[in-house]
Amino acid sequence: MTDSPRADTASKLLAVAGLLAVAISALTGYALVALGDGTLGELGLGALAFVVALGELAACWMLYTGREHAHDAAIIAFAVGMALAFVGWNVVGVAVCGLLAVLVYWRRD
Repeated sequence: MTDSPRADTASKLLAVAGLLAVAISALTGYALVALGDGTLGELGLGALAFVVALGELAACWMLYTGREHAHDAAIIAFAVGMALAFVGWNVVGVAVCGLLAVLVYWRRD
């Protein structure tokens, strides 16, 4: 994997905006694990939310540093985050992750 000499400004802005999706996924995971009823389904979904948050964080880092295939990784990470938010009836998460996925897709090389 090679780094481009410089990531363009739009990709850096998308990476910074993607941190909002990371925060939403992490807070969703926290809410399910710490504040939920403690059922196996809630704990599993909460753990999945934490994993998705880590994937989104990695995608943001790849976008910010201009890594090869960063846009493809970010599209997948934000789409999975959108699906997880949809399952959890998190309308804000669906909107933010969906918008980021579309913007990254539009911005890809």
